[in-house]
Amino acid sequence: MDNEKLKFEGTKQGRNFHFTRQVLVSTHSSSNNITVTDQSSAREAVKKIIDASLKAVDPKNSIRRFLKREGNIITVGNQEYNLDDYYGVKVFGAGKAGAFMARAVTEIIPEVQDGLVIVKDGHVLPEGKSAGNVEIREAGHPKPNQAGLDSTKELLNKASEGDKNQNF
Repeated sequence: MDNEKLKFEGTKQGRNFHFTRQVLVSTHSSSNNITVTDQSSAREAVKKIIDASLKAVDPKNSIRRFLKREGNIITVGNQEYNLDDYYGVKVFGAGKAGAFMARAVTEIIPEVQDGLVIVKDGHVLPEGKSAGNVEIREAGHPKPNQAGLDSTKELLNKASEGDKNQNF
């Protein structure tokens, strides 16, 4: 076995990441392991692992795994919905990845008419505080602030507007 110190730096969704780790590299193969024959392939193997890990947790990819569209049929997990059966489409949510998830939803369903997503301060989209017709609002976390309270009240009011059977 060879010891090698690997260092990767870059950006993902507007955020910087830095990775430094001691890696033990095995020069023999097994059916469940990555085969590494030299230092350059060790670097490449670790880079592929990091890239696959970042891709797996990317909010856009997460949404695209569970929200699909074919014509006017929207599939969420295993449940299908026909957009023709609904008056409108609204998006509501909260969480650090909420802005990126809202953008992914509006890319799949551009008919989204309204919505509100609350994110932690500093977690808006690089292009601003909206994803299509979905407003993105910042709030304090982990310590709640007035912006979070006000935004939550508005989210609940918007979500309860209209006939729940008419909105998707």
